[in-house]
Amino acid sequence: TDYTYAVEYYGDYYTADSDNWVVVIYENAETMSGEYILLDLISNPANDDWSGSYSCLVDDTNYLMTYVPGYVTEDGYLAGCWYAILEDGYLSDVYAPLYDGEISIELNDNGQATFTFDCLDDQNNSVCGIDKPGRLSCESDLAATPLPETSSKVANMSKATLKLNNGMKSMAIR
Repeated sequence: TDYTYAVEYYGDYYTADSDNWVVVIYENAETMSGEYILLDLISNPANDDWSGSYSCLVDDTNYLMTYVPGYVTEDGYLAGCWYAILEDGYLSDVYAPLYDGEISIELNDNGQATFTFDCLDDQNNSVCGIDKPGRLSCESDLAATPLPETSSKVANMSKATLKLNNGMKSMAIR
């Protein structure tokens, strides 16, 4: 299975002189089944894209190059960073908030992204890469391409270009 991703830019969502990017990675976006990873990333506004290394946000004194740990909203929705298994678009009983560690993202010229996870969930289980069939293993990084509706050009556009071309701070790439 080829993994795909969608990314959305939210500007300074946390009002912390930062940039916010939400990335969703699907094992199978067509059936909405299989592995699903939700990332809420806070980058340095000086950066031109969402690549880099992110550590877990632990307090409100330093947001730059951090990810928001997974939590459940008052309405029962997943927010922050999560690993989960979907079954026909619904959460299965397998899901884990990313709570500690590092996430690294490398963007290639063709729009492909390579994700490296070295994280712990809220039960101190390791989340350090995806390797079939041993889910949540440490054997490999995860490579994903933009969803078919997404051109490589859009996936690699800088935030300045997105703002200039769209006159808005947020752009869904799906």
